Amino acid sequence: MNRDGTAAVPPLLMSIPDAAKVLGIGRSSFYKLLEGQKIESILVGGRRMIPEAAIREYVAGLRAAQRAATAPPGDDLDFLEDIEAAK
Repeated sequence: MNRDGTAAVPPLLMSIPDAAKVLGIGRSSFYKLLEGQKIESILVGGRRMIPEAAIREYVAGLRAAQRAATAPPGDDLDFLEDIEAAK
């Protein structure tokens, strides 16, 4: 909540230092993610900005990869694809 009583709106775009801070990593590590095209960025008036949604997507991808890597064998839903293909 803002001082004037209005709801606080999170920023849609953030600077690279702010995005790195949100992820809890350093700027150089964040630049490596950008170079590897792991996180989307856009240019706004010549300034590279990170969409808030891109941070969320990156984290969701990390979580999905970690779940897949730690799932017990045979604990996936690939059989659903086989069922759909057989229709």
